[in-house]
Amino acid sequence: MVTLILCVDRDDDIGRKTGEKGPIIGRDENIRVANLLALADPEDSDTNAIFGAVSTYDSLKKDGKNVEVATITGNESVGIKSDEILRNQFLEIIKKLDVENVILVSDGEEDEFILPLITSIVPVIHVKRIIVKQSRGLESTYYILVKALKDKETVRKILLPISLILLAFSFSVFGLIIIDHYYPRLNFLDPGTFGISVVFLTLGFYFLFKSFKVGTRIKESYLRFRKAFAEAKISITSDALAILIAIFGILSAYDSTTYLSPIYEKVALFFQNLIFWVILGIVVRESGVFFDLWFHKKTYSKGFWTGILLVIGLGIIFYGAIMYIRILLGFIQGIYTESSIIIILLGIFLSIFASIIRRIFFPEEESNELQ
Repeated sequence: MVTLILCVDRDDDIGRKTGEKGPIIGRDENIRVANLLALADPEDSDTNAIFGAVSTYDSLKKDGKNVEVATITGNESVGIKSDEILRNQFLEIIKKLDVENVILVSDGEEDEFILPLITSIVPVIHVKRIIVKQSRGLESTYYILVKALKDKETVRKILLPISLILLAFSFSVFGLIIIDHYYPRLNFLDPGTFGISVVFLTLGFYFLFKSFKVGTRIKESYLRFRKAFAEAKISITSDALAILIAIFGILSAYDSTTYLSPIYEKVALFFQNLIFWVILGIVVRESGVFFDLWFHKKTYSKGFWTGILLVIGLGIIFYGAIMYIRILLGFIQGIYTESSIIIILLGIFLSIFASIIRRIFFPEEESNELQ
């Protein structure tokens, strides 16, 4: 029986930077891969984790323990897909070695998320985290922060909450400004608060765009647009129509509120009238994608119609819900209460019906999306 010293690379830095795939079994193989990774990216913490696993192996081997060392690699799309790959690689090791228990070596909490996966197969007797030592100077702290902000997972975990806090503060201030405009006697705000809220709003949107890599996504969308334009795809026309429908819908919804005076009633009616334009835009856009697949690749998404039905169902639910809220607030007469409830129930029925049809007739497409 062997005690396996297991190193985990959940986001597959090893595969992406060296081309090596797991499982990597044995002391010599792990040292070889660690050297390749160190040459490809000297700052990658997975290198230290592998050497840490090898060091643990050498220490236990010196004490006469029956041990082996191995590294498993996941996938850049951290989640179900990467964990399934890690599980398959771990089972492959189990088939080759008579593993009694496992010592898990990782470079952080991200890799340790697979602990339940491993313990469901073989007991884990110890977890060792490898932390790289750094100098305590200000320069090193700045360097660590800059490196952390280049990692997309770290950026999302840190910047996204900060951006939401800043945006929440800014929108709250702007809400008070609106109230102060209609009720000036309340005097909620001092002049400096508006300036601070503008700064926070700018930072909030900047951090939000940074978290979701909006700049990169815009660039990728532009490149896809150029490719689609060169191939004369139907989706170009459908996208343009969807945008025009959205613009016309916003103008039409706003125009329908001009005769109202209370701001809350204006907002409620605006969104209620906008919903159907949004649904129409989505249907037009997705129809273009559907015909592109059918015309250029002679294939199509089997779940297209259920997806459209789901969108329509959700739109009807929101329409009925806003209508019901307007009734409760006294903006429209109560005789429409039954109508709003019927509309909501119809939307719920269509949404559930679409979900059931998709799960019964197209389960393979759903499983592919989850991966």
